[in-house]
Amino acid sequence: MMLIKTTTTQPPDIGKRKWKECTKAGYEKMARYWHKNFLPDHFTRAARTKYGHQARRPKYLKNKERGGRRKVNGRVITIKYGGQIDNVYSGDLETLMKSPATIQAFPSRATVKMAGPRYVSMRPYKSGQPDKGKEITRSTADQVLVLEKVLGDETTKRLNEWKQPRTVTI
Repeated sequence: MMLIKTTTTQPPDIGKRKWKECTKAGYEKMARYWHKNFLPDHFTRAARTKYGHQARRPKYLKNKERGGRRKVNGRVITIKYGGQIDNVYSGDLETLMKSPATIQAFPSRATVKMAGPRYVSMRPYKSGQPDKGKEITRSTADQVLVLEKVLGDETTKRLNEWKQPRTVTI
């Protein structure tokens, strides 16, 4: 879960319903921007230092870096990227998370629902296991600023479109 706190004040010359429509559009745009531009960063080699991923155990890394094909839970998989990326083993997590998401926008927040393996939403089932869900949704301070800007720009754009003079034919 990612939480970005923003404080917005409703302009006095706009109704409550229209204000909610504008902010809802802003949150939807922000959520789509995060999914398209920032989520893929979590599946790169730089993600370990950029997002502060928990270090993987040496035995696990050695198995991943050997690469090739493995039989896991009765299924033959190929290890992707030579085992160099923390959140990628067979690539199932990456593929599912990058697939189209369901975005629910509200006047005060947005929810991005992504399909993923069961272990993403579970608590780490063994001590020492990294919390993959938190690793995937973590954002840097710079990214939060960009997301706030996207939210503000879209909300302002919608307000300005609504305030445009209209011609009424009688």
